[in-house]
Amino acid sequence: METARPADLLISILLSVRILWLMLLLLLLFYPLLEPTFFYGEVCRWFRKMVQPKINMMNKDDFFLFHKLYIAWSQDPWERDAFYIREAFLAGPTSYNVIMEITCTRSSYELVAIKKAYHSLFKTNLDEDVARYITSAEIEHKLLTALVRGYRDEGSVVNEKHANSDALTIFSVLSVPENPLLDDYVVMILASRSILHIKSVLRHYQETTGSSLYDELGTTYPIMKDTLQCLCSPSSYFCKVIEAAMQVPGEANETRKEDLARVIVTRADVDMKNIKQEFYRKNGVTLSQRIFRTGSRNYIEFLSMLITMEEDTEIESVSN
Repeated sequence: METARPADLLISILLSVRILWLMLLLLLLFYPLLEPTFFYGEVCRWFRKMVQPKINMMNKDDFFLFHKLYIAWSQDPWERDAFYIREAFLAGPTSYNVIMEITCTRSSYELVAIKKAYHSLFKTNLDEDVARYITSAEIEHKLLTALVRGYRDEGSVVNEKHANSDALTIFSVLSVPENPLLDDYVVMILASRSILHIKSVLRHYQETTGSSLYDELGTTYPIMKDTLQCLCSPSSYFCKVIEAAMQVPGEANETRKEDLARVIVTRADVDMKNIKQEFYRKNGVTLSQRIFRTGSRNYIEFLSMLITMEEDTEIESVSN
């Protein structure tokens, strides 16, 4: 069955509004030929019957959020990321994960393009704004500054000796009762090492200590754990963000629904297939089904179309 294009919902709304306005114009043009009682009676009642449901739908379905979502999807990806980073700066510490998320999942080339877009849109330098806005916590400041300013190695060759040395360094830092992100070398590993290298570091850490670095970090160092997960297993990280956005059974958490929209819009044509598979593996229900449980709003329908832009695969097989 052919999947509707993401723009179909907006096009249908615009066409219906255009038809209604055309009807109103025709009625006004032929008004002198009509009996006043007819115009103010049957026609007005009919027109109100046609228009009022549309108005009610827009109010009830949070049309503003739908409009913002559609604009985000239609934007240039680099401008969109620049807007998300700017909003995170203004929102404060509760949104700093957005900056980490973008810097960890974009290539060095894309980060340069985001910085250019940021400067063009806001007439200020992104590197400088990191230092200006993130002042409340030294840990977040050190890490996010390094992630924004750093240029990650994207090579395909891993020096296993260096990876083992980095694993031992992280182990020694975790052995003292101090946040590991206060160590400049640990921050440098997260900000500049290649993803393949960091995956090798995790493997060497497991082999050397007998325990997973994720387990060692636990809930004590959440931003470091999220950074590692975002770098090495982005589908798991984004699945976690989506689950947090819908943590209230049967409905999306109102404070997190923009996180839900951001993840789906930015990953729709990148790795949505992997995210859907991971979501089904963890929850036993498809992401599309879970999204529709959150409501029948316009923005939910639009998100569902973005999720199913690519032809759906038999993701149920991942559970076997």
